[in-house]
Amino acid sequence: MTERTLDVAIPHRGSPIEWLRERGRARALGTGALEPRDEDISSLTALARATAAFVSRDEFNPASNPRDGIREALFQKVCGEVKQVDEASRIAITRSREVADQAARKRALVGQKPELPIIAMMAAVSVLAISVAPTLHDFVFQTLPDDILNWFLSIAVSALLGVMLAWGLFSTSVTSSRTPIVVGIVISVGLGTLRVSAAETLREVLFTVGLTLMEIGVVLFLDWRAGLYNKAVTDWLGNGQAAEEAEASSSVQQHEAARLAGEKKRLEAQVSDHLSYMEQRDELTRDGSAREQAYVGATCDSYLQAVAENSGRLQQFN
Repeated sequence: MTERTLDVAIPHRGSPIEWLRERGRARALGTGALEPRDEDISSLTALARATAAFVSRDEFNPASNPRDGIREALFQKVCGEVKQVDEASRIAITRSREVADQAARKRALVGQKPELPIIAMMAAVSVLAISVAPTLHDFVFQTLPDDILNWFLSIAVSALLGVMLAWGLFSTSVTSSRTPIVVGIVISVGLGTLRVSAAETLREVLFTVGLTLMEIGVVLFLDWRAGLYNKAVTDWLGNGQAAEEAEASSSVQQHEAARLAGEKKRLEAQVSDHLSYMEQRDELTRDGSAREQAYVGATCDSYLQAVAENSGRLQQFN
């Protein structure tokens, strides 16, 4: 349904009396008359009378006039649609506000991404490096002729082992995997076995066992701390996804509310157009002699006013 559907009777939207006023003014300005001229008055009067007769219409009667019946049916249909769209628009606006509030609350829960516990990681890696480096020095790189190079490689490799273990534990991609902790314990047990193989006294054996337990403790500490971090990251990602879904839903609701508001505005414009038509139709169904008199008076008054303006402008130059 379009606006033109309801406009089926009169040839133009403007009121005929306004059109006649414009014609009277245009006649005076076009001729540049400084005094009213009888021929202009006669011509405008004839035009006004002809217009009054031409635009005359029967009263609006949907029961007897098919065109009026169609207009009335369309108007009633539009009024029904206005009520439906108005109710849907109110519901959509309320829902849009609720979803927007939910999205804002969920976005507030996201916060900043959890930071890696760098200090705890560095401390654990340092302890492992101090514990593992002597073992590597005595059992792995002992064949090197340069003792400084031996210690350098021992410390570097032990630090690399610690970093590898920490990276594996703190990687969110393996949050549910226990592989890193198993690897860390196996490495600690393997190093302990190397130390036990060279122990000659009970004291050395006890020292080896204690050192191995310390390494396992460091590994377990890293696993506990990584568990806290990975859980925080998982919660942060989950909150972020929930916030994005809520914001997407809010955007959909806002677009729907805007669409319904536009539809309501369009339908209300059609209702307003029909009411304007009825006002014009009422003007065109009144007493013909009264309408003719009003039209003649309107166009002649406009003509005389424009003539006075022409005369006033001429006096300004004299």
